[in-house]
Amino acid sequence: MSESAALKDVRSAVAAAADGDTVVIPAGTVSWTGTLTLTKDITLQGQTAIEGTKPDEFLVKEGTVILDNVPRVPQGKRGAQAKAAPLIYAEFSELQTPRITGLTFKGGAVTGYGFTSALYLEGTCRNVRIDHCSFYKLTRYNLMLRGNLFGVMDHCVAVNDSGNERFWFTNETYGGARFGDGSWTDGPHFGTRQAFYVEDCAFTAVNGNHGALDGAGGMRRVVRHCYFRGCIAVLHGTETGARQRGSRMVETYLNTFDLRGATSGVGATGFLHRAGTGLYWGNTFLTNPTFTRGCQLQAKRQLNAFRIWGGANGKNPLDSNDTEGNGTYVAGHAPHLFWSGKAGRAGTNSVTHLGAGWKVNQWKDFEVTNERTGQNSLILSNTSDTLSLARAWSGVGPSRYAPGDPIVIYRLARASLDQPGMGKGDLVTGNPPSNKRWLNQQSEPLYSWLNTNNGTSYGNFFTLSVDAPIPTIQENRDFFNWEVKFDGSKGVGVGKRADRPSTCVEGVGFWATDEDRLYVARARNTWTSYYQPFTYPHPLIGKDGGGSSKAE
Repeated sequence: MSESAALKDVRSAVAAAADGDTVVIPAGTVSWTGTLTLTKDITLQGQTAIEGTKPDEFLVKEGTVILDNVPRVPQGKRGAQAKAAPLIYAEFSELQTPRITGLTFKGGAVTGYGFTSALYLEGTCRNVRIDHCSFYKLTRYNLMLRGNLFGVMDHCVAVNDSGNERFWFTNETYGGARFGDGSWTDGPHFGTRQAFYVEDCAFTAVNGNHGALDGAGGMRRVVRHCYFRGCIAVLHGTETGARQRGSRMVETYLNTFDLRGATSGVGATGFLHRAGTGLYWGNTFLTNPTFTRGCQLQAKRQLNAFRIWGGANGKNPLDSNDTEGNGTYVAGHAPHLFWSGKAGRAGTNSVTHLGAGWKVNQWKDFEVTNERTGQNSLILSNTSDTLSLARAWSGVGPSRYAPGDPIVIYRLARASLDQPGMGKGDLVTGNPPSNKRWLNQQSEPLYSWLNTNNGTSYGNFFTLSVDAPIPTIQENRDFFNWEVKFDGSKGVGVGKRADRPSTCVEGVGFWATDEDRLYVARARNTWTSYYQPFTYPHPLIGKDGGGSSKAE
C-alpha cells in the first residue's frame, strides 16, 4: 500500500510491487507534477467509487483525486508529443492482466492542451482493464491507447467542458506493422476479444457540441451499453492523420445518445464514419429537431488532397481508378484521362472553361484536379462550360483554381483507399508509402438495425452528405440500413430466424432476435452467420457485472 496519494509515495509502492500485486492508493486530493510509469503486471487501486447500475444514473464518490499539473511539452510531432508528460504512462506486454481502478483525474492549474493525454497506455497487452475511474474537466485528452492493446474500459465517468474528443484509440502495431497497416491486412473479427471495449460508461460534453471517443491507426473499438450526453463516438479516416491509416472496424450498440442539449456540432450532424466497416445497432437517440442524420459516411480524399496520401482524384495509384474509360479498373493499366484543359474563372465552388462545349452533367461524379497545386475536387454537376464542385468539408471551400491553371478530369472505379465499406487488403509499407498501388481491398459493408430516434424507428441511419455525396459509397452495396418491411431485396431485416425470407440478394442482412445473431447473404438466396455480440459483461470484468474500485 502506498503511504499516501502523493506521486513520490505511489512511485515507491509501485517500485516495491511484484507482478500480481495490488498497489492501494489511499484517499486524498493531491497534485501531480510528474509522471507515474507502469510496466509491471499489477492492479493500481484508488478509493474513488462509481455507484449505480445504469450509466445515466452513475454517481461519483471521490476518494483518490489526482490534479493534473504536469507541465505540457511544446507542440511538435504528434507521436512524440502524445507520449510526453502524461500523469500515468504504461507499457504492458501481451500476457499481462493490468488494471487501473478507483481513481479520479481532474484538471489542475496547467491548462495547455495539445495532443497529449492524462493516461497514456501502449504495448501489446490483450487484457487491459480501466474501470471505476472519473475524468473531470481535464484540459487535454483523458486517455490514449497506442500500440495494439485489447481489453475493456468500464464503469467510468467522463465530463468534458472544452476541446473536442477526449479518448483516443489506435491499433497501430497490429500484426507487427506500423501506422495501423497490419490491422488493414486482417478481417474485422466482429464479436470477438480482438478489439478494445468501452462499456457501461457515461460521457458528458458540457458544451454539447463535440465527440467523446475518437481513433485512427487501424482502430478496432466496440462501444456498448454506454450513455452519452451532448457527445458521440467518432473515428478518423485515412487522410488527416498524416501517415496513420483510418479506423479499421467499430461496433456501436445498445447505447443512449442524448443530444437534446446540443444545437450545433454533433447535436445537428450526428456520427461521421470515415473509414472501414462497422455495425451500429440498437442505439437510442434523443435529439432536437435540428438533428438531421444518424451517421454520415465520408471519404474526404475524394474532396481534396492530403499530405502523405494525396487526393482520391481518379489517377492516384492507391485507389481503384477507372482505367478503361467505362468505370472499370484493370491492374497494371494507366488511369483513363477523360479531359484536359485550362481553368478559366473560378467561383467559391466552381471552375469554368469557356467554350468547352460539355454535355450537361457529363462530368457528374468525376474528379477534377489542378495539376499545378495537386488539389482535387468532386464534380457535383456541370453546364456546357462550368463545373460545380463539392465543398471539401463543412465550412471549407474546395481547392482554388486560378485562370490558366492546367486541369484534368479522371474518375474512380470501385473505391478510394479505406473508404467506408472497404476492408482487408494488401500491406502498405514505407513512410511515405512505397508500394503505391490499389491494395485489392475487400468489400466489408456497414450494417445498421434497431436504432431509434425519439422513439421512432431509425431506418435511414446511414446517409451521404448532401453537400458532398461520395459516388463510390453506395447504399445496398457499401452500407445497408434497417428495413422495417424487409423482403430480402435491400437493407437489413429484423425478426425471428423463421421469419427470414428464403429469397435474398447478395449483401443484405437479417438480425435474428431469437438468436441475437446477424445473418448476411454472402451469395444470392444463401444466408450465412455473420456476427454475434461478444460476451457481456466483458470477461475481464467478472461475474458481478462490474465489480467495484476495491481489489477483488
